[in-house]
Amino acid sequence: MINLTINHIPVEVPEGATLLAAAKQAGIKIPTLCHVEGLQTIGACRVCVVEVEGARNLCASCAMPSATGRSTDSRPDHGASPRRSRPPFRTVKTTAENRKTTRK
Repeated sequence: MINLTINHIPVEVPEGATLLAAAKQAGIKIPTLCHVEGLQTIGACRVCVVEVEGARNLCASCAMPSATGRSTDSRPDHGASPRRSRPPFRTVKTTAENRKTTRK
């Protein structure tokens, strides 16, 4: 078992658990977008970023493994929230005119 701290809350998780799983076990909600239980983790959306003590950058909690003694903060204090600074997703309105092809 691994002992770590998330938001000053001690958590004990099995080996191989991610920081996202540890936070969930502690009752801490971390938003996710690309994480799907049972599929390969890629951490591409960066919505679940957390601050890990000693790390240079924010880490994707869905891809970062838990480690003994690791201290993590799910509410990073870096000015503007990193979750809010992500570029917005674009939606494209399609019409029949847009879908026409020019092939003959």
